Amino acid sequence: MAQQLTNGEPVEVVVIAADGTPVATPLTPRELWTVEAVERYLRTNAAFTAAYPAAKLVHVDSMRGVDEHRHGRYYLRYHSVRGVTECWGYLSRETPTYDLKKGVVGVVATPETPENAPRQMLCHDRPVARRTGCPRRADGCVRVSNP
Repeated sequence: MAQQLTNGEPVEVVVIAADGTPVATPLTPRELWTVEAVERYLRTNAAFTAAYPAAKLVHVDSMRGVDEHRHGRYYLRYHSVRGVTECWGYLSRETPTYDLKKGVVGVVATPETPENAPRQMLCHDRPVARRTGCPRRADGCVRVSNP
């Protein structure tokens, strides 16, 4: 568990790998953008602010094994004067969505939304060009993608 700034406020962040284990890494720029967009949407939503006055985001989980367009990719926990509430955020493909009963918020990507990190070929822990590859293929190169 780590602290990370979201919209200028410190928040407890847990990144969960595809296999379900927590990893010690911060949110990627795209994940952070999505969480901040969900947070901004909730702050401007009259129904949310009326139901949860003075709500403060205190915890975020990013489930990297869940597609970013599925409900439940991001778990956000808030503390308010009425107690604790939680929301599930995701990147909506077409239109913003909000369901107060279900606690689901979908935000739409904009031109400012960071792209996912490009795939990179690593050889012996060093980046190599795709077209040339590794000069020592027999030693066992691996392809990895950034989170």
